[in-house]
Formats: sequence, C-alpha cells, structure tokens
Amino acid sequence: MPWKPVVVGVDASPASAVAARVGETLAGAMATDCALVHAARDVWLGHQLPGLGADVGPLARQILDLARRDVAAALEDHVSPALVQQLAIHFGAPRDVLIAALATRGSDLLVLGGRHHGQVAWWLGGSTAKKVLRAVGTSVLVATGRAPWVRVLAAVDASEFARPTLAAAERMAALFGASLRVLHGIEPFPYDVEDASLLQPELLGGRAEAVFRERIWPLVRHPGAELVIRRGDAVSCIREEATDWMADLVVVGAHGRGPVERFVVGSVSEGVVNALPASVLVVRGEGPGA
Repeated sequence: MPWKPVVVGVDASPASAVAARVGETLAGAMATDCALVHAARDVWLGHQLPGLGADVGPLARQILDLARRDVAAALEDHVSPALVQQLAIHFGAPRDVLIAALATRGSDLLVLGGRHHGQVAWWLGGSTAKKVLRAVGTSVLVATGRAPWVRVLAAVDASEFARPTLAAAERMAALFGASLRVLHGIEPFPYDVEDASLLQPELLGGRAEAVFRERIWPLVRHPGAELVIRRGDAVSCIREEATDWMADLVVVGAHGRGPVERFVVGSVSEGVVNALPASVLVVRGEGPGA
C-alpha cells in the first residue's frame, strides 16, 4: 500500500522547525507529499461589531501575510524552499485547522514539534497540544530530533492493539534500515492485599510474560529485532529503556490493555509524550502506512 501524505503542524518556534525537517525527510522516504500547516489566530476578525459595516478583509490579509513571514523565516534554513512556498495558513484553533488539513489531504500521520523531557511545544503550548493529540483520529508523531532514525523502540502490551503498534514500528524502522527493539512492560499488581500468596503477583507476572512471548513476539518480522521485558510503571519503563538504549523513535499505541498489566493506554501514551525521551509516534487505528 502506498504511504499517505504527511501533515506537519508548524509555527515560528525552533521545535516546529524540527518537526518540519522530520516531516519532509519522512515524506521523501515514503515517496509521498508533505504539507506544512499553520493556524493563525483570528483575534476579533470574525466578530465585527454589528452596524459598523467594517471591512476586515484587508486586515485579515495583512495578518496572514505577517504570519507567513514569521513562520517562513523560522523554517527556511531547515526545509526546502519549495516546501516553505507551499505553507498553508488558515484562521482558527490549531485543533480545528489540523483536523481539517488531515481530512482534506487524506493523511494518516500528523507531525508536531516537541522538546526533550518536556511538554509538547508548539502554537499555544502544552494545553493546546493535548487537545490536538486527543482530538485527531490519526497517528501523531512528536518530533524532538532528526530523522532518519537509527534505533526504533516499540512499546507494546499483549492485547490486540499490539499488532498495529508493532506494524507501524516495523514500517518506520524499515524506511531507514533502523534497528528495532520491542519493549514489553509488566506493571506491579495495582492493589494492596493482606495475603499476597492468594494472588501470587509474581506468578501472574510470569504468566503475562509467557503470554506475550507466545502471542505477540512471533508477530515481529523485522530482521535482528530484540525483545526486552521490564517490570514497573509503564511510563518509567519506556523512558528508562529509551534513554538506556539511546532510541531515536519510541512507538506506542493510543489504546491497549493486557489481562495483568496496563501498559499502553491513552494515559500512558500521553505520559510518554510529556516525558519525550525521544521522538514519539502515537499509533491510532492501523497506523501510518497500513
């Protein structure tokens, strides 16, 4: 199946320039189009006072021109001039502008800029970014460094949601001939019990690992892929493994529950994005390139 176009949300920040560079690199490797999209604040343009008959058209055009100037200046040393020329700017909330851009272009991947070990940094800050992450129906890549990637880390549980996460990680690794490591984390038993021997948490954890090795690990086809099992808090496991292995890209699913551990769910994917130990791809649906 051919890759779909890549949409990159941009502003005039350094983090946005990183996202634009990664988006263009990805699109080149995928042999598809890359679209840079910026949401300009409409201030009061859509709310002219009744009865004044004010023509806000010239002011709107001037605001768009100023926004284009600022964003283009921030991107010009990081992506090709042709891509900057095609920058699309629309009035509206970033969430709405990006959702419309993804739908118009039939894209299944949105790229945003982020900072290592911090909130997603673009447009109006972390709160707006969270709204976008929760609202869009496509996969989202929060970029913190350059592509191509050398090491791709896939964090998966033992549920049915592991399949699209693994598939997306393998596609991304194959694009650049990167190494792939699969991380499966088993969280501690979430409840305090007086007689732990009745539940035998360690035995449950061992069974969960066995289930993962039997059902999920055989799905991996990437040459030389490695498997790592960690026990502990999901976000901490992912952050520590990404740091220890010096991963360039971490791939997580937006939803997923295993019978014992809750490893890759919405709150976990958001936690990983907030920590940003590397660039993070949050996979929704079948993932990009399915």
